[in-house]
Amino acid sequence: MQLTLNGYDTLKKAVNYDELTGIRNRSSLDKNSKEIYEQYSHEDNVPLSMAMFDIDHFKLFNDQYGHSTGDEVLRHVSHTMERELY
Repeated sequence: MQLTLNGYDTLKKAVNYDELTGIRNRSSLDKNSKEIYEQYSHEDNVPLSMAMFDIDHFKLFNDQYGHSTGDEVLRHVSHTMERELY
């Protein structure tokens, strides 16, 4: 049974979080934003921030500097945003 639960947790994480950055993906935010808001909005003194962002013309960056560098930039930007918003 434990193996099945671990597999479910792994699958759930893969569906809801971006593999590269580790942050929630758009689909997860679309599906869960109301529940997330309701969960935190009832707690006193708990700030809530949700953000979605897009880097314009990022394909050009990947084409010029390579996908490995692009991946590093995405990780850096997402972790910076997460840290600053958290």
